[in-house]
Amino acid sequence: MTAADYRIGHQPLEDGAPIHDREALELMMPGVVEHPEWYGVEAYSLDDHRVILRAVASGPLALVTIYRAVPPGVRTINRGDWVAVSEAYARGHAMLNDDPADDWPVLSATVRAGHVRNGGGDLAEWGYWGQTLDDLDPLQS
Repeated sequence: MTAADYRIGHQPLEDGAPIHDREALELMMPGVVEHPEWYGVEAYSLDDHRVILRAVASGPLALVTIYRAVPPGVRTINRGDWVAVSEAYARGHAMLNDDPADDWPVLSATVRAGHVRNGGGDLAEWGYWGQTLDDLDPLQS
């Protein structure tokens, strides 16, 4: 299965605000560093905000854990994939119905902050722009 088989129609922009770049994030989402509540109140938004603060403080080489829900059998996070920096958000996207047995697996990887860019004004949605990550093991539920 290729990424084209399961990617959704719209894709994150490669020129989105890098997670470590306070100025770029503030241009996209004014006040986000001091007031993340303006951009969502879900529990995962607070997880995202903690990751953003660490990345802003540490720069493009900071390590960030990304998560992606994928169809069963897929073990790759591709360059240009949507990712989350909150495991809870990715798990929410992995849920297909009320039966947990039908949920998709969630992959995770630790990457450099410089490869994680905002998808367009949502704390929960990011694009991954590093090298393709292969042979990842799904997280346990």
